[in-house]
Amino acid sequence: MRKIYFCHQYREHTNSLGNSMACQREALQKMLDQWEMAAVHESDEAQNELHIMGDFNLDCYNGKWLHPKYSLRSLAKMVIERCNVMNMSQLVDKITRIQYNSISRELSSSCLDHVYSNAVFRLSDVRVVSTGSSDHDAIVYTRYAKVPPPPRRTIRKRSYKNFVEADFIKDVASLDFGDIYMCRDVDYAANLLTSKLLEVLNIHAPWIIFQERKHFTPWITPETLELMQERDSVKSEARSLSNLNSNDSQKYGKNTENCETKLITESNGRKITIRRKKLTNVMVALQSFGQSPKDS
Repeated sequence: MRKIYFCHQYREHTNSLGNSMACQREALQKMLDQWEMAAVHESDEAQNELHIMGDFNLDCYNGKWLHPKYSLRSLAKMVIERCNVMNMSQLVDKITRIQYNSISRELSSSCLDHVYSNAVFRLSDVRVVSTGSSDHDAIVYTRYAKVPPPPRRTIRKRSYKNFVEADFIKDVASLDFGDIYMCRDVDYAANLLTSKLLEVLNIHAPWIIFQERKHFTPWITPETLELMQERDSVKSEARSLSNLNSNDSQKYGKNTENCETKLITESNGRKITIRRKKLTNVMVALQSFGQSPKDS
């Protein structure tokens, strides 16, 4: 069975292990051997999924750890070779540590915090989060996983699919109940009778286990399905006819509205004409009496 291992490691730097590069290689070799042991631990088919994080004190920013002048290049090559063998990748490509060098009076940026994994296709991009009082930033990523579907519900019940009542009664009638009649213990006699009847019942109606299916409708027969299809086809035809009728009615409605609008416009025009005629007659009458419209 394939397993998933999450591991946090810290590779000691030169000052704590001594200036000898041999001590550095020996300590790193033990760490890389642990990677290989975790990859094959209790796994028969494929490698286990590994997620290894931590401060490795190897500056990989912009490929610096492979530069010929880098002092720990031999250690970096050990890590890269083991990654190639185990199909692992280093995922951090951003600055994770900024330190002020009091001697050179400069800020030194490096990528010392790494993430190694052999399941890159299941991981998100690594983010660097500046938090806390440490000179190292936090590295964050997400391992995506699908939620396994829950097992289907199983039901255990008797199957009466091939049950024939006449055959069942015949087999029950052929049973020997003599030991039950001779028994004086009521409970023991009831257990004997139950066991005898169950033996016959298990033959005619055996126990079965089946999975419960969603939206299972065993009461809908093929004849019912045919009738449902016929109903749907008739319903679609009726809908298409109703759409045609509704289109005709809409056209009729639009024509009616246009006619009503035209009549209202004509009637308003007539009213305006009548008012103008009345106003003209009044003005003529006032002029005949020697008055102007302003005086009135």
